[in-house]
Amino acid sequence: MKRSYMIVLLVAMAVLGAIGAVGAASTTSVQTADVQNDVQEPGYIASIKAPQMNGDEAQEAKALESYAKITPKDAENAALAKVPGKVVKVSLDNENGYVVYSVEISTNAGVKDVKVDAGTGQVLHIDSGDDHESGEQEITEEQETALETE
Repeated sequence: MKRSYMIVLLVAMAVLGAIGAVGAASTTSVQTADVQNDVQEPGYIASIKAPQMNGDEAQEAKALESYAKITPKDAENAALAKVPGKVVKVSLDNENGYVVYSVEISTNAGVKDVKVDAGTGQVLHIDSGDDHESGEQEITEEQETALETE
C-alpha cells in the first residue's frame, strides 16, 4: 500500500513539475515579446550614439548640437537630394538612440520626414509626416523615384 502512495506522489510531483515548466516558458516568451515591443521602428542605425538626457526637446536639441558633424544646411541638401520639395523644418533629434536631423519637406505628395545621419549626412529613412509614430511607412524605391521625377 505504501508503494502505491509513493507512486501516486511521484506521478503528482512530475505533473506539477511539468505544469511549472510550461508556466515558466510562457512567462519568458511574454517577457521577450515585451522587450521586442520596446524597439522603436523604423530600426535604422546612425553613426553617432546619442547621450542619455532628461529634459524637453529644445534642451535636448541644443545639447545634441555638439555631437553633430554636419550642419543643418548639409542635412537639408542631403534630404532634398532624395526628396525634392520645399524644406519646412529642420531639427536635431535623438532617434532610436542616435543623433539625426529630421528634415520635413513639403512635396506634391504631402509632407515627408527625412532622417539624416548627423555624422555622415546619409539619408537613413523617409516617412510621410501624417503617419507619426504609430504607423510609419518607409518610402519604397519606386515611390522615391516617382517623387524625384515630380
